[in-house]
Amino acid sequence: MEINGPDPQIALEVIALLAEQCDPASGMALPHDSIVYQPNVSAALLAARRSLEAEVDRQARRAQRPCNVGAPWTTAEERLMMAAFDAGHTPADIAATLQRSIAGVESRLERLGRLAPQVRTTRDRYRSRPHTE
Repeated sequence: MEINGPDPQIALEVIALLAEQCDPASGMALPHDSIVYQPNVSAALLAARRSLEAEVDRQARRAQRPCNVGAPWTTAEERLMMAAFDAGHTPADIAATLQRSIAGVESRLERLGRLAPQVRTTRDRYRSRPHTE
């Protein structure tokens, strides 16, 4: 779920302070008659805090991915990838050049008939594999 409004990190800081019964503006403890001391409100704030922590973590992981992950492949990219692969470059090298994931490069090479499925170093998350024991 994308958060529309404040940066999730800022929202997390506000919710965390409220969950700790503190005023987000001053950091001071809220009065004991404050709504944040009510059990249902306290539980809701803790749930919101966990949700925001997960969102902040997800955004941090996404920021580490190459910029073209998930973007549609262009014909020019496919040609460049196949030429590099045919010239002996590894999928990892090609992925770095094209700002794609290794799995994405291997998947596209497989789809274009340049890489056999059993040669892949990454798994195909979208194809079910036979169960082996």
